[in-house]
Amino acid sequence: MKKLFISVLLIFQIFAFTTFAQNKYSVVDDRCGLLSQSEVSILQQKASEIAEQYDCGVYIAVVENMEYGSDVVYADAFGIEAYAQYYFFTNNLGTGESGDGVFLVMSMAERDYDIMAHGNFGNYAFTDYGKEKLA
Repeated sequence: MKKLFISVLLIFQIFAFTTFAQNKYSVVDDRCGLLSQSEVSILQQKASEIAEQYDCGVYIAVVENMEYGSDVVYADAFGIEAYAQYYFFTNNLGTGESGDGVFLVMSMAERDYDIMAHGNFGNYAFTDYGKEKLA
């Protein structure tokens, strides 16, 4: 019985670690329900492919407003760029030693968005000029 319990526990830990690693590498977070489940799946698949190819996390979030749970610090006063950074670091996004990641966040209440890059590769691939042109 003890061996069975340990085996089940190990399988659960491996599954949890694998799931966490996949989600850490690419995440599509639609908190507003604007996307269908198939659209989320397609975006998640594409984000995962890009993330694996370039070893840089790819993240997308659609939020109702720039409040984060009970933390209202990032409502209008600091802007969408500050909210994007807060969301990125609060959720421990990014991969590798430099935390490489590219993050698109859209806030529906404020009708605003930001494309954020972080880490050596993230900033190399998405310069401010490049993000401006992409927008």
